[in-house]
Amino acid sequence: MNSLQELLGSDLLLCRKCKQIADKPVLLPCLDTLCTGCFESCAKDGDRRCCPACNHPLHQSTAEARSNWFLASLTSVKLCQEEGAKQVCDYCRYEERQVQAAGLCIDCSDFLCSACSAAHGKTKMTRHHNVMSFDDLATGQSDELIRQHQTFECPDHPNEKVSRYCATCDQLICRECREQGGERHAKHQVFSIDEFGSKTRDSLMGMIDNVRAKVPRLTEYGQFLDEYRLSVEQCRIQVASEIGEQADLLHKIVDECRDALLRQLNESVAKETEDVARKEEKLSDIKSSIISGCVFADALVTHGRDEEILWLQSLLKDRLSQFIYLQVEGISGKLSAVFNPGISPERSLPILFGKLNLAHHPLMKEATGSATSQGMGAAAAASGGIFSPNVTSVRLSSGHQQAAGGSVAMATKSAAAVNGLGSGVASMLPQGVRPLTEPAVLLSRAQLVLEFEAKSPLDTRDIWPTGLAISETTGDYFVLDRDNKCVKSFDRQGRYRMEFGCPGSGDGSLSSPYDLAILEERLILVTDYQHEAIKAFSMQGKYLTTYRGPFKHPRGIAAMRGRQFVVADCRMRQLTVHDGDSGNLVRTIRSEGLFTDPYYVAVTHDDVIVVTDWAAPNLKLFDFQGNLIGQAGSYGNGNDQVLQPYGVASDTSGQVMVADNSNHRIHLLGSDGRFVKFVVSKFDGLWHPMAIAVTPEGYLAVTEALGKVKVFKYM
Repeated sequence: MNSLQELLGSDLLLCRKCKQIADKPVLLPCLDTLCTGCFESCAKDGDRRCCPACNHPLHQSTAEARSNWFLASLTSVKLCQEEGAKQVCDYCRYEERQVQAAGLCIDCSDFLCSACSAAHGKTKMTRHHNVMSFDDLATGQSDELIRQHQTFECPDHPNEKVSRYCATCDQLICRECREQGGERHAKHQVFSIDEFGSKTRDSLMGMIDNVRAKVPRLTEYGQFLDEYRLSVEQCRIQVASEIGEQADLLHKIVDECRDALLRQLNESVAKETEDVARKEEKLSDIKSSIISGCVFADALVTHGRDEEILWLQSLLKDRLSQFIYLQVEGISGKLSAVFNPGISPERSLPILFGKLNLAHHPLMKEATGSATSQGMGAAAAASGGIFSPNVTSVRLSSGHQQAAGGSVAMATKSAAAVNGLGSGVASMLPQGVRPLTEPAVLLSRAQLVLEFEAKSPLDTRDIWPTGLAISETTGDYFVLDRDNKCVKSFDRQGRYRMEFGCPGSGDGSLSSPYDLAILEERLILVTDYQHEAIKAFSMQGKYLTTYRGPFKHPRGIAAMRGRQFVVADCRMRQLTVHDGDSGNLVRTIRSEGLFTDPYYVAVTHDDVIVVTDWAAPNLKLFDFQGNLIGQAGSYGNGNDQVLQPYGVASDTSGQVMVADNSNHRIHLLGSDGRFVKFVVSKFDGLWHPMAIAVTPEGYLAVTEALGKVKVFKYM
């Protein structure tokens, strides 16, 4: 602790705003001090009132502000040291004389000139007082003595010294307070200043030690924040560089594509132009020969003698016959050059370029424990990247770090929600339900057991198989071909059987079909987004009825228990559950911001509804009643990430499979919702998987873009 003399020479006596010795100092709630003038100027700032040193809010008015008696007393001691020689004798001033003071009576707190000092030492009442010269005061040796004789006037009764402390009112009181306001303090807890001051001093010392012990931890945490800030900046630089490299790469690829196309165009046109020029040159020669020949023949016939004509007629006839039957080399066709742009750049380029994933990962439990120096060091050590702990407060009372927003359990749940595919779902089953089946035994590598083309004799366009359903009784494959606008049926060996829903087949014709589902082996339900309806067919392909409802762009469809079915509508951004007999709406699953672009839907054997959200991209899981129970997935090509989630299916073991179209693979998630493996990938010959389904034998069937159907054994 500093000595009193050191304290008087420190900045403690300065106003935190004007940096001058505080005049009539006011103590703020944050324990900073302002002079009264600076405090009043801060109090006029309206809603922005705050301490100029630490920005702590000021809620006090000028009238409510508490004077800082401690600093006021220290200031008076300092002024005695530095400006005592400028003072006027208090006794002479009573006689209206201005005489320079020579010293200070510490007991009376009066300034005295030399004559009054001498007289002061001769009177009976004051001869034992301590009168100090200004030179002695300047040495600081009398500071403690001055402090001992300082008195404090009652705020309510000037010239009265405070003598007691009312703990009930938290106020120092004087004799007048007790006599004139007797009823006010009669039943209050009133103590002598010495008695209560000693207890308060001991209590404050304990609190000071407790708070001071937090300083090293805060210092270490400050170092952690500084390191974290630097890591964020380093991460920004790194990610910005990666974004720039990706942009440069795409520019290079685009430039190469442009150059290749232009080179192909230029070479083809140059070759065609050269061929045309050669033909033009030959044609010109033939034309010139014909003209000159005709001129000669005409002249001979007109002006030649018969002898001349007969002499030359055989040669002339041969040449003219050649001209008559001449076949000019023509062109087999015209060169046509048309540029067909690829997929809409507004949609495809962001996918090709990449996506920036930003997230705050809350502190894990071990990092939110006691804020000891070791704990803080561990937290700082965990700050290696931009996804460092998101700590926003340090609670001094307990010395614990706490993640913003609540408890450790809440932070752990939030962390899981931003992890990869499968990691954000504690279980794919409703709360309290556990898998009843034994864990599946997976093959180390899936085996291709069947492959066929989903072609039919009536195809007029390329095959685009967006839907797949398999009969549990016959094993027949039903493939929905979006671009040929029909449903095709194949037997379990992949042999073509029939097709239905073709254009021109009356009410049963499909306009823009997308997906299909088999309901209880009696109905085949097909989504048709141009008709904004669901069309129902028998298992033999006979049109039965059309279900209309709150549809704008129905896409994915799946059968549910209780003779119900669920539809994903990408334009309405919702799921709707319908009665299978009437098509009537049973319930709607939606909320603001829940879906981005729902594509496919499946229902597990445990009645969990699984939806692929194509643009998010992720999976969303609901219980049978439509309550959201989890989300899984993020953008990318890592183990737990997807680029374009398409079809989704569930097997009898409760496992869920998701077609990752652009990554050419099928994700397999366990019944607990966590990523297990890629059950099939491009290394198994898979190319742009679309719809998927599970066969009665437990095999995985996949449709590929442009029409192949592949069946894999994976368990």
